[in-house]
Amino acid sequence: MKHLNTSHFLLLVLLGILWSCKTPQPLSTVSSVNLSRYAGRWFEIARLPIASENDCNCVTATYKEEPGKNYVWVMNRCQDGSSGNIRKIKGKAFVQKGSNNSILKVQFFPLIKAPYYIMDLDTAYQYAMVGSPQRNYLWILSKEATMPAEVYDSMVVKAQRAGFNTSKLEKTNQSCSMF
Repeated sequence: MKHLNTSHFLLLVLLGILWSCKTPQPLSTVSSVNLSRYAGRWFEIARLPIASENDCNCVTATYKEEPGKNYVWVMNRCQDGSSGNIRKIKGKAFVQKGSNNSILKVQFFPLIKAPYYIMDLDTAYQYAMVGSPQRNYLWILSKEATMPAEVYDSMVVKAQRAGFNTSKLEKTNQSCSMF
């Protein structure tokens, strides 16, 4: 019986690693988004855990269209659960060309842009679900601080079908007095 030499062994290990690191299926988005209608304050109903929102309650994201520009202003706010202080960060969301405004790249820090895929959006622009193509970020949003259970449940099913680990979803406490 022949023994594998070191280079063949390493090649097999490398191929195994590459095979196990396959890219997830492309993430579907809504067909188009009217940024004027999308603008305004959105309440975070639930999210997958994210370090920047540790101990955050009453999370909101406010979008303001910038006429004539290829971006939207973004202001994220939350109330720190320990101190009660308001934490906020301002950034820009750049529209990805050819996406009909359904894919944005959000930038809060220079040179770092995070993908923002609008996966679900009702026709009245009251409820939305946003995720990342690697399935590590997911937000369920509403224009009101609450969302009907059937709408939430429907979005969770859609997220699950899209490959998100919905068992890790955390509902956001929206019972603060900061609004």
